[in-house]
Amino acid sequence: RGIHGAPLSEIAILHMLALARDYPRSIRAHDNHQWDRFRAKLLQGKRAGILGVGLIAEALAPRLHALGMHVVGISRTARDLPGFSEWAPRDDLKKAVSDLDFLVLLIPLDETTHHIINADVISAMKQGAYIINIARGGVIDEKALAAGLHSGHLGGAALDTVHKEPLPADDPLWDAPNLIITPHVAWASKEAMQVLADQLVDNIDAFVAGSPRNIVTA
Repeated sequence: RGIHGAPLSEIAILHMLALARDYPRSIRAHDNHQWDRFRAKLLQGKRAGILGVGLIAEALAPRLHALGMHVVGISRTARDLPGFSEWAPRDDLKKAVSDLDFLVLLIPLDETTHHIINADVISAMKQGAYIINIARGGVIDEKALAAGLHSGHLGGAALDTVHKEPLPADDPLWDAPNLIITPHVAWASKEAMQVLADQLVDNIDAFVAGSPRNIVTA
């Protein structure tokens, strides 16, 4: 419990910076030995919405705030948490996303959140906005996402998780413009694995001592 805050926050920021500064364009220019100069966007001063406010969001929000972003928590319940500038109700999602520059998805996948980001929600987003999904592939309608990218309504998107993993080589999602796909590695780091091992040992010691912690009930 609580081990994913740092690694997922860092990949969210990595994706946000890469999209805002069109870093894939720089990589392509490098590969082609081209000196391609262009103007990028800043994260500072932008509005970032986080859909799904749990432990990961609690770790991410202060980091985004430190970068000078206005952080909006999108949740059923508003809470007093560091890093969040304001709250928006999840029940009115189209209104909540309408003025965001970035939408970060951290919501769990269940029957109420499957394709919660659909064509209607994407259409409600401002022109040029970005979507980052580090939650579960099923929370976003990827056909609607691709349509938003192809039309130019969305400025870009980054997905660390998709509807089918591994994503088949012939899936048209690969060819959507201004899209970054990483193979579900947001949580993975050498440091995270060590923290996981340490917590596992600590949980076993606590259980043997008769004081179990981090209890999860179905």
